Amino acid sequence: MQAKGIDLFYNSLGQFTFISCFENTSNVGANLNTFYLYDQANRLTTLHHRNIPAGGGTATLLSAYNFTYDPMNRIKTINHTATAPVVPDGLSTFNYDQTSQLRTLHGEPIIDIGGLSSVEQVLVLVWQVWGLVGNSGFSGYFSDEIPGDKNYQLSVHAYHEFRAHEAANAYERAVTLINELRRGQSEMLDFDKLELIHRAKFEDLEIQFLNAESTVERQLAAFIRAHQSELC
Repeated sequence: MQAKGIDLFYNSLGQFTFISCFENTSNVGANLNTFYLYDQANRLTTLHHRNIPAGGGTATLLSAYNFTYDPMNRIKTINHTATAPVVPDGLSTFNYDQTSQLRTLHGEPIIDIGGLSSVEQVLVLVWQVWGLVGNSGFSGYFSDEIPGDKNYQLSVHAYHEFRAHEAANAYERAVTLINELRRGQSEMLDFDKLELIHRAKFEDLEIQFLNAESTVERQLAAFIRAHQSELC
């Protein structure tokens, strides 16, 4: 294995600002640069990986990470973009409980159903809702925006179209409840508020919804068989 060189740079607080990794110990030629940017609270906000070709040609951005924080200095979001062949992770959202312990991590992208056929929309929405509620409950699910599904009405329709009636009824009641709670709000209710509401109002609906798993799986197979020509 060939030895490699590395240059490290710091700011006055001892935080990394720049790292160059070279393909040899002479610290010349092609290298991988990493840039770090911080906000006024000394929190990392931007991290870029760039590939610098030998001879100092145009740098290629390989990956970029952008960080945001909540008022308690906890990481709120990490957005990862990238240039092929690197695969981007997209947007990740972090939610915490009242003791600042991480409760849920929502990875993007959530599928935007705008360009799908009506049959594809039903299939994607049913499975998407099932996965998100199963992973983080209604409190986690309703703390995210769902692209292309204002007030969740398309998802309500999808569950009824799917004929998973127990799950559809529980989900529709949960949607009705969250829309009533948000009425008059200037912004979405955050996860902590939803957690408090969840204990009193969402728990039974969540149990009813998730207890319908066998029906949802059975109807999934039936729906695919019934619309096979439209899905191929």
